[in-house]
Amino acid sequence: MLADLLRLSTEFFLKAFSGLRAEGLENIPRSGPVIIACNHRSNADPPSVLTSIFHVRPGRVLAKRELFSVPFVGWVLRVFHCIPVERGKGDLGAMKSLLAALKDGDCVLLFPEGTRARGDKPLEPKAGIGFVAAKSGAPIVTARIFNTEKYPWTHSVKVKFGRTLRFEEFKGAQDEKTAYIDFSKHVMQEIFSITEENAVGGKK
Repeated sequence: MLADLLRLSTEFFLKAFSGLRAEGLENIPRSGPVIIACNHRSNADPPSVLTSIFHVRPGRVLAKRELFSVPFVGWVLRVFHCIPVERGKGDLGAMKSLLAALKDGDCVLLFPEGTRARGDKPLEPKAGIGFVAAKSGAPIVTARIFNTEKYPWTHSVKVKFGRTLRFEEFKGAQDEKTAYIDFSKHVMQEIFSITEENAVGGKK
């Protein structure tokens, strides 16, 4: 009940002050494990994406571990069942929690770049999303968020959800580590194939 109230309040704020809109929500499965893979430009991205999918299903996201000790912020992160992660390190605990969430059938938001991109060019994706997709077997719904780099001086934030990708449909004869990296790059290419104007791609 409390989480729903916070989500609705966040949705009202983002729609009123940043013009948040979403397209392609029909591409998100209503049940079962799924990963939402999105580009990352601003601190406004996680609440914007999670708010957009709220009426389809709740989602979870990784959050910096130190934020959990910040008054009120930490409380909000716990209400939304965010997963704490130690940035800049191979946090095995966070990875186990992430895989456990997917095993339980949750929806998890991941940013393949690992951190916010500055400027117009995307960052090189990390292999992590390929690893998670391979180990969990969860499908990945690609998404692209627009105009949050101008936040809060924008009234045109848009999230578009695109095609569904699966690791097992991509993996070739290469070794696993190479496959994780190549799949992560493939995910990023699919994310940036989504434009503000084009039609939203359907499921594979």
